Amino acid sequence: MPFIPGELISKYNTTPSNTQGHCVVVDRDEDNYTLYNNSLKCLQKIAVPVVEGLYNIVSSRRWP
Repeated sequence: MPFIPGELISKYNTTPSNTQGHCVVVDRDEDNYTLYNNSLKCLQKIAVPVVEGLYNIVSSRRWP
């Protein structure tokens, strides 16, 4: 499932006690997502299959 810019995402978590940092989707191109990592306070480029396989939507902000 592709993510769109503005969505807040988090790594898939199998145990509820494991807290994970959240990222905001900034951009997506053919090969990579650009994410803003709230914990590290930086932009990261991560491959599309990695993000789509390991992350879930926490909150969606759909623009009109």
